[in-house]
Amino acid sequence: MQGATGPRQKLRRGMTLVELLVVVVIILLLAAATIPRLQPAMDRSRIREAARSVQLYLSSARNQAIATGRSCGVIIEALPGEGGCSMTLSQVESSAPLGGAATLSLSSGSLTVKFDTDTDARVKSLTSGKPNQIQFGGQGGLYNLSSSGSAATAGWNLGQSPPWPLSPSAIPCKIYRQPVKSVASALQLPSPAVIDLTLSGPDTVQPNGTTTFWGSGPVTIMFAPDGTIDQVLVGGVATHPVTPICLLIGKRENVNDTSTPPQSNLQDLSCLWVAINPWTGLIITTDLAVVGDKTNIDQSRKYARESDAMGGK
Repeated sequence: MQGATGPRQKLRRGMTLVELLVVVVIILLLAAATIPRLQPAMDRSRIREAARSVQLYLSSARNQAIATGRSCGVIIEALPGEGGCSMTLSQVESSAPLGGAATLSLSSGSLTVKFDTDTDARVKSLTSGKPNQIQFGGQGGLYNLSSSGSAATAGWNLGQSPPWPLSPSAIPCKIYRQPVKSVASALQLPSPAVIDLTLSGPDTVQPNGTTTFWGSGPVTIMFAPDGTIDQVLVGGVATHPVTPICLLIGKRENVNDTSTPPQSNLQDLSCLWVAINPWTGLIITTDLAVVGDKTNIDQSRKYARESDAMGGK
């Protein structure tokens, strides 16, 4: 009958299961062909994001040092089993120094510091194997302090003689302990971005282009209350840099690469430098000036050295 309606006369709407599967397969094929082309751009974006995050994290520690009036900084922690790179940074702050008195003696070319009884007990409580620093007379420089024997002894060795004469009289001293982690959240870099410690370190010092590389971690960068770099601790031993500190933000798979041809992070223009001026505390992010290897790292750091920053501060 004309005009009659019923379930059989209704038009079917929608897609069948076969049609839906065909659409899904087409989408997967397009994705498989497109994603590899997008991967380099995604990696560049993550490296740039990581560099900016490192710059801001260092700036936060510097601002904390200025605000609190005590040394604060950042420890760059090496990946477990991969000491040549880092994906984790944590903020640290200086501990209150231990005060006391000590007598100095020289034996077989080694300077020994004998603390008084009260100081001895506190010195022995310091973490074993982590060098601390000592200052004599409340003035002058800091000297690396390390254990000369078992924890039961009170003798300690210094890497160099202090500018005071040796005498049986006790000299006032202060012991500056290793920085400790603060309550601030750690920074985790997005994969595949890492800090390449094998190519990071102080800038060129010698005219012949000799450059010191850290090689592995951990590395601690401390800022003074005036915003300058107070000291850099590599393996717990303190140094006072006189040239910019250069951190290479690169790819994890390119660290210690031994392939042919090599794919070092110095040969990838998507990598970036984060540099810190030790005299001003200025932190900048720059491109690689040139690509190559360790032999021309001086040219690679050109922009960082000249402070040609991309939104740096």
